[in-house]
Amino acid sequence: MGEIKHEDPRETLDPIVHIYRSHVAYIVKELEAYHIGNGQFDFLTVLYHKDGISQETLAKILRVSKATSTRANPAPGKRRL
Repeated sequence: MGEIKHEDPRETLDPIVHIYRSHVAYIVKELEAYHIGNGQFDFLTVLYHKDGISQETLAKILRVSKATSTRANPAPGKRRL
């Protein structure tokens, strides 16, 4: 029987981490003009796909507290541009 090869997890994870960090850097740069941070982008993405959900549901989907959800989504008209 053949020998089972145990790969170093870094061989798989390092490229994934690199892609993720590159993606975040790109998103942050693109959103600067709109004064939207990376964390707010996550909230906006969920809201785009699930329009009208409650703040509590939004917090559960993103696995954050309701307080974090409140801070990430200021009331309309209260944003500094």
